[in-house]
Amino acid sequence: MQFLPFTKEQAIDICDDFEDLIGTKFSAEDATLMKIENVVVGPYHNDDIVIFADEYVRTRNVDAMMKAYFGDDFDVFVFAYPVDDKAQISRIDIRSFAELNGIFYNFFK
Repeated sequence: MQFLPFTKEQAIDICDDFEDLIGTKFSAEDATLMKIENVVVGPYHNDDIVIFADEYVRTRNVDAMMKAYFGDDFDVFVFAYPVDDKAQISRIDIRSFAELNGIFYNFFK
C-alpha cells in the first residue's frame, strides 16, 4: 500500500513516539522472532529509501545519511533482525509495522 509522505517534523514526532519499541521483540509474518534495532526518520521515495537502507545496514549512521538527503518527503522505518541472526537486518515502514502488529496510531495528528 502506498502511503502519503510525512513532513520532517511529523516524521520526527512519530519516531519519538515509537522509540520505546527499540530493543523489543515481535513475531514477523513468517513467525520469525525479531528484535527491533532502531526506529528512524528516512526518505520517502523508493530510490532514496534503497540507498538509505543500504547505508544504514553498512554504517548505522542515521544522522550522516539524513544530512545527505535534501528532499521534503519523509517516512519512518523500523529496522529489525531475527534474534538469532543480527546480520540479517530488515526494514519496514512504521505504518505497515503498526498495522501488522495491531498498533492503533493517528499518523497525521
